[in-house]
Amino acid sequence: MVVAGTITVKMAPRVKLLWDQMRSQVCIAMGSCAISGDFYRDLYSVVPGVDTFLPVDVYIPLPAQPEALMHGLMRLQEKLVLARAGKLLKADPRPTALDSHPAVDRAARRSCA
Repeated sequence: MVVAGTITVKMAPRVKLLWDQMRSQVCIAMGSCAISGDFYRDLYSVVPGVDTFLPVDVYIPLPAQPEALMHGLMRLQEKLVLARAGKLLKADPRPTALDSHPAVDRAARRSCA
């Protein structure tokens, strides 16, 4: 499941229901709205991140350029291979606004802000 965009309190149970019905439960949070609520995080109707009610496997912070998306998908592929091998998986940390993404340099991040 790719979660991209703001999740409201009204929509969260529906997303959780869809998650429970999935056979292969893998979640990618793409963009700062899905990760932390971004500009709307202080509103009463917005969930402060999809990881509050779903386990997120891979975070792809903004700007979600093609390189960042490919890096996230390759990270997910690595995690799935390790899971099938029975190795212990360490959860990815939730990115903050100042964290840099390996595929995106700081200059591009500042120009988009």
